[in-house]
Amino acid sequence: NYDIDIENNMLVITIDEKYPLFIVLRVEKNISIPCLVDENRNVIDSGRFFRTVMPIIIVEKEFFEDESNGLFIKNVFDNLSAIEKEKTGFAGELDEVEIYPNRELRVKLKSRKTDFFIKNDLSGFKKIEKSAAYLDAVNSYPETLDLRDKRVLIRQ
Repeated sequence: NYDIDIENNMLVITIDEKYPLFIVLRVEKNISIPCLVDENRNVIDSGRFFRTVMPIIIVEKEFFEDESNGLFIKNVFDNLSAIEKEKTGFAGELDEVEIYPNRELRVKLKSRKTDFFIKNDLSGFKKIEKSAAYLDAVNSYPETLDLRDKRVLIRQ
């Protein structure tokens, strides 16, 4: 969007650029294509990566393009945006969010080997934040941690 004005005999052009919030890696059978996507799932650009504070979102191309999954994907975006707005630093720890066709998520944090499995809700991300804090405190990281249940059991 843009606006053109004349102020003090000077031409002033104001440009409102649409900023891509998310990097979505659309996975196909033989190729994966990175796409810059806004909060409404609109692809702004494809074929290149762009630095954002958000994690890379990995999803199968068919799942991403299927309109019946639109609300689910939008909910992922909304949850990530809510985490970023809290300004706790946790959003910066998120490295990857993989969306599975069964509508569950695998989340990878930076500098940790654990794959966290959650449901697509804000409380799932909160469970990751608290679990990661505990794992950091004991300096032990299991390969996977399933947080889809009401309780979390971490065995050392």
